[in-house]
Amino acid sequence: MQKLEPRFFALSDRAILPTLAYAGDAGLDLRTPAPLSLPAGQRAFCDFELRVEVAAGFVGLLMPRSGLARRVGVTLLNVGVIDSGYAGSLGVTLFNSSEQDFQAQAGDA
Repeated sequence: MQKLEPRFFALSDRAILPTLAYAGDAGLDLRTPAPLSLPAGQRAFCDFELRVEVAAGFVGLLMPRSGLARRVGVTLLNVGVIDSGYAGSLGVTLFNSSEQDFQAQAGDA
């Protein structure tokens, strides 16, 4: 069986290529390239400054991190779908469901 792996391309000098947190993981961790401030009860867009090539007939998914939602109440508003024809920058809209402001530093997953 052929192994299909997405190819990532940095769109800026500060972009961080995705990595596996642990051997055997199915999903790659995306890291914010710049500090991000997310006030309590608000949403903010995080541009990863990356592009990905997805093979024709396949889809890439941007999923929330369950630990982040459990620990601090930050999650995605929806699952991101990356079709094979998409060539733009990857990004997600984050939502802070907690009563505390959230700060992410460059390099945070």
